[in-house]
Amino acid sequence: MKLPNPLYAFVLEQELRTARTGNYFWQTVLKTPEGEMKGMVWNAHERADTSPTFPHIGDIISITALDDKRDTKGSITIKGFDRITINDVPKEIRDVFYAPAASPEDMKKAWMAITNIDMWRMKKHYHFTMDCLNRLDQEKLFKCPAASRIHHNYQGGLIIHTAEVLRLCLSVVDAMKEYDFVDRDVLISGAILHDMGKVKSYGLNEFNMAQMLPTERSVGHLFYGMQLVGLASAGKFKVSQEFIDEVLHCIASHHGEPQYGSIKPCLSIESGILSKMDYISSRNGKVQSKLKSIANSKQAMKDQLDIYGDKYFASIAMKKYVEGERAE
Repeated sequence: MKLPNPLYAFVLEQELRTARTGNYFWQTVLKTPEGEMKGMVWNAHERADTSPTFPHIGDIISITALDDKRDTKGSITIKGFDRITINDVPKEIRDVFYAPAASPEDMKKAWMAITNIDMWRMKKHYHFTMDCLNRLDQEKLFKCPAASRIHHNYQGGLIIHTAEVLRLCLSVVDAMKEYDFVDRDVLISGAILHDMGKVKSYGLNEFNMAQMLPTERSVGHLFYGMQLVGLASAGKFKVSQEFIDEVLHCIASHHGEPQYGSIKPCLSIESGILSKMDYISSRNGKVQSKLKSIANSKQAMKDQLDIYGDKYFASIAMKKYVEGERAE
């Protein structure tokens, strides 16, 4: 499909990279009315991140000259662009630049799952965990995305992701009841609280797009989540320190390994289950986002997708999903 001229785009990502020749090039991810796509600028230099001659994260640009190499290179080459404001974008396509939010129905279902008292073995653990949630800024909690780019990166994404991880964790313990050495309440509390520190380290920009706040890099949501648990009223609900410590470990280790951002490796059965279920939810969320982008752009689906740096072949189910999205 031929791209329009000019091509209006919002810059989502930027990276200075080095070609095999040793020369620099500037790589971006663009949100356009034709779907998300990579945009390359060649002959970059070391200070491209501050140079106005290169597009930067948060810019709205009008691309006036390009080479469309999506079929061969999976990207376009940007040869000319102007920085513009949202008011310069034609009214009929402005909505493209505003990110959607989770539906009220999905949010209601997710919150009901998170606050369901019947899934707990001991009510004191439920009340303790709800006390942690109640200490958060409630407006930010219900708007917070789960990530800036990787998965569930939309308004309400944190609640949706949390409910998914919780349901996955419960499915494991319910399907394997013979393993009664798994502490159901620790796993439930860890699943609900594992990402709640993001309320302090993620937010939304003026276009309702998810963004990572500076506090995510300087402190991190794992630390904020552990702090939240530490401030809750353990004495009021007569919750043991051992229970709190195990929930803290689940939060500290839910990224799996230190090289993936964990404070600690998984050293308990509950933390191991949580880490793997968190991975499944985030991976599926990323795949869904990728497939929706392909469907919305009306581009042909390639035989191979790059997800988290891993290669996935375009399965029968993925192709059906894309075609179904296009039909709608």
